[in-house]
Amino acid sequence: MLAGCVVLPIALFAGVAYTAWQDARRHTDDDIARALDVIREHTLKVFRTAELLILGVTALTENMADAEIAADAARLHAHMRRMAASLGEDESVWITSREGRILATDALYPAPEIDARDRDYFRAHVARDAGTHIGAVLVPKLPDRPPFFTVSRRRPPEQSFNGTIHVGIPPGQIARFFGDLAELGDYFALIREDGSFLARFPPPKDQAQRATAPGPPEVLAHNPERGFYTAASSLDRRERRVGYRKLATYPVYVLAGVETAAVRAKWMETLRQQLLFGLPATALLVASLVFALNRTRRLCDEEEKRAAAEEVLRRQQGLEALGQMTGGVAHDFNNLLMVILSAVGQLRRSIAGEKERRWLDAIDSAGRTGERLTRQLLSFARRQTLAPQAVDIAARLDGLAEMLQRSLRGDIQLAIRAQGRPCVAMIDFGEFEIALLNLAVNARDAMPEGGRLEVGVSRRRLDGQPDGLRGEFVLVAVRDTGAGMPPNVQQQAFTPFFTTKGTGKGTGLGLSQVYGFARQSGGTATIESQPGQGTVVTLFLPCGTLVPPAAAASAQNEAPIGAGRRALVVEDNPGVADATRNHLEQLGFVVAVADRAAAALRLVEADPPDLVLSDIVMPGGNGLDLAREIRRRWPRIPVVLATGFSESAEQAGRDGFTILRKPYDIERLRGALLAVLPALATTD
Repeated sequence: MLAGCVVLPIALFAGVAYTAWQDARRHTDDDIARALDVIREHTLKVFRTAELLILGVTALTENMADAEIAADAARLHAHMRRMAASLGEDESVWITSREGRILATDALYPAPEIDARDRDYFRAHVARDAGTHIGAVLVPKLPDRPPFFTVSRRRPPEQSFNGTIHVGIPPGQIARFFGDLAELGDYFALIREDGSFLARFPPPKDQAQRATAPGPPEVLAHNPERGFYTAASSLDRRERRVGYRKLATYPVYVLAGVETAAVRAKWMETLRQQLLFGLPATALLVASLVFALNRTRRLCDEEEKRAAAEEVLRRQQGLEALGQMTGGVAHDFNNLLMVILSAVGQLRRSIAGEKERRWLDAIDSAGRTGERLTRQLLSFARRQTLAPQAVDIAARLDGLAEMLQRSLRGDIQLAIRAQGRPCVAMIDFGEFEIALLNLAVNARDAMPEGGRLEVGVSRRRLDGQPDGLRGEFVLVAVRDTGAGMPPNVQQQAFTPFFTTKGTGKGTGLGLSQVYGFARQSGGTATIESQPGQGTVVTLFLPCGTLVPPAAAASAQNEAPIGAGRRALVVEDNPGVADATRNHLEQLGFVVAVADRAAAALRLVEADPPDLVLSDIVMPGGNGLDLAREIRRRWPRIPVVLATGFSESAEQAGRDGFTILRKPYDIERLRGALLAVLPALATTD
């Protein structure tokens, strides 16, 4: 419709412009024709007046010899003067002898001594009887006289040359009349058949100049009497629309013309008037359609955005539901794994056979695998509570190379670069693995035709940049040679659910998980990218201190840390409660068990213990509320919260409680207890 609203008015305007041009040409030709009628009548009057003068003088001097005319010159002068005056024209009549001498004239007395033998009209009559002859424009031989052209005849008898009678007509007389017709044209001319000008308006610089012809040859050949043509003048080089007519019985043409520039100007004025109405109407129509088009586009964009938002919401709700389901499964699965792994630990102490130990190792290995799978499920569901520990990333990176290579294609080369010195970071290594895997998958998708993926590890001291970080940090830089990102994509790369991949090819959570992991670990992540130059994602992870293996072994082999102290276990799962009791008793604690938060509070009120170890997720009240109540009423009692999955775990960490992730063994339990009871580390 918009194209039609533009094309249709243009087509209509083109049609109107063509019609207006034809009308302008027709009106111009009509004006020229009217001008030709007027100047034709006026020119015929001038020529006929001249012929009347010639006839009168011929009758006056009939049968008079040259000597008689010269002797009677005074009377003839007066008589011819009265005749010219009676005709009312600014013309003069002259009588010449056969020798070209002026015998008499109405203009001067006595007649001037002028030789006319070199004049064109005189030579024409000497050669033959030319009848009425129209001569060319001549320059007077007398001073202070205007140029003139002649209308002449032989003196009788015409059979033999006896001299001439001619009338001199000033071209200015006719040009002044032409000037009065300016409303009908801007160009008028009187031209002989040979192309020489007799009169012209506007007057030429050189009155004797000749035109090429009264009209183009093809026009004259078609109609030698009258017609129209368009051509540039040979005198002033201006293009005109010209009409011409031949005067009956005279070898003379009258011409009238209008400059084509003036015709175009009138035509343009007509078009301007059309545009004054047409343009606003067309603009209003186009503006209305553009408004409607933009509104439609906005509605379509809003619809697309709404559909995209609904799709994101559906995906988010699906992930949320999947996360809830996964979290619930993981919680119960972690309880099962803890019972299994704890039972394996107990059985190791009582079974000595090699075959039975291999079975226990297989059960323990399967349990550990289940633990890792549970952690991956929780990471996918974004319900994982980080358990940071000191990890030498440079030393562990070679072990991750095989996992990364499996996530890539064969046409992508993997390179690992690490500094020679240790690069120890305080991170949850499982989450670090997932973040590194996400970066490798993104790099693979950015290199559809193959390339190079480089993982580099280094240490650097930061002084406020980036994100205000200060101190020693481990930098893990993942560099690819892929397509890169434009600035607008780079700015949104860490935004959850933002993706440049097609529908169904990406969730937009990969880089957001990387950024969230880095920030949750106490660092940050940055992106540097240029279109066509690849991408570098850098993880800034806080440095930590690696515990020497000897110290760790000593910590594992030291005496029980409980030393007869009392611990309260709050756990609704009997199997997990028994496993936890066994671990604590091995560490030297005297253990009491409660399966509800209310029951636990009653036990604490009756006899405050030295330690409370509580599950977070329990029926009838959660462990976080119990921990807060114990901190409020008995601030000296340390509380450790255990969970396999809980949305409250993150808040518990922010509240300063120690989190023990299920499933845990006795060594993990020992580490958590040493964190809350450091004084027990030296207790016998």
